This record gives sequence, structure tokens and C-alpha cells, in this order.
Amino acid sequence: VKVNGRPIILTQTYTVATNDFMASGGDGYTWFAPAKNAGELGGLDEILAEYIRSKGAITPK
Repeated sequence: VKVNGRPIILTQTYTVATNDFMASGGDGYTWFAPAKNAGELGGLDEILAEYIRSKGAITPK
């Protein structure tokens, strides 16, 4: 794993974004499970709906 092209520093703290499935250890990402949860933004459907509302009318292409 690299950050900005450099290997991660094991003593460094990093902020990552993921979904709740992976955050709880899904797909073998067990190292996420004990990590601190800094917050939740809501479900992907809620975030997408809010984005569309913020844009007003949208036109499919």
C-alpha cells in the first residue's frame, strides 16, 4: 500500500473512507474492524439522492 507513491508508515495515522461492509471486516479487510469510526455520511443511495437534489434538474446523456 502506498500513499502519494510512498509506502505507508506503520506508526502513522491515516484517514480512509470505505463502506460499512468493508469497515466491519468484510471481504477479508479485518484490520478495519477494530479501527475508530470517525463518522458516517449515510447510505450511498442517500448521498446520491442528495447530490442530485443539489444539482436541481438533471439531463441524462
